[in-house]
Amino acid sequence: MSVTDDDPGFDDSVFKVRAYVCFDSKKRSDDEQELKKALMAKIDDLEGKIFQDPAKSFNKKAGWMTKYLEYTLDEKGAMHISYRNNAMTFFRNRAGMFVMLTPRMEWEIVMTSYDARDNVEVAFDIFKSELDGRRGRTGDPVRARGRLLIKFLALMIRVRMQSIVSKSKIKGLTVDNMLMSAATYKIIDDRGIRVRTEKTKRVREILELFGVKDPEQLNTADTLE
Repeated sequence: MSVTDDDPGFDDSVFKVRAYVCFDSKKRSDDEQELKKALMAKIDDLEGKIFQDPAKSFNKKAGWMTKYLEYTLDEKGAMHISYRNNAMTFFRNRAGMFVMLTPRMEWEIVMTSYDARDNVEVAFDIFKSELDGRRGRTGDPVRARGRLLIKFLALMIRVRMQSIVSKSKIKGLTVDNMLMSAATYKIIDDRGIRVRTEKTKRVREILELFGVKDPEQLNTADTLE
């Protein structure tokens, strides 16, 4: 049984820990996106279907998502899925929040440790998924070492980008959507004519965030006939 510092028996407790309630905006965004994708996929799977035993089929097919989804039947017996508003609101209110327990560490040390662990996890996820971590597909030791060096440099750049993005004040910015946004801005060299695509507000924010200077004296592609 656990007690808090408001309880009379707190001073007599053998083990004491500090609890810090934290909020991570990126974690909140990731959690909401993951839940949204899962629910939308399940809605697409069940919407309009007819089952012999709707209640049993819904509970079996929706599984843990029955916490967030409910269904109704039309006159033909077809199933129509909707969200449970109270459950969704409860999830949004708690998304991105977590509790860290520590024996004696102060807040600054705890957060430094958390950031270090988070950076390691990010680096590992990048190497495992986006850099795929598969075999080098080569029997040449020199070529294999070269590929690993390129992957290592790419990993360092990605972690550095993550650090800059996490400290920025640009709302909703992540490394992934930043790269996708920046990819829309291109300089095109076609038969001696150099033009560039439109530079959106998000692209301007990204260039400024990373201190990238934009080439001057180039026409904009959408202004050319």
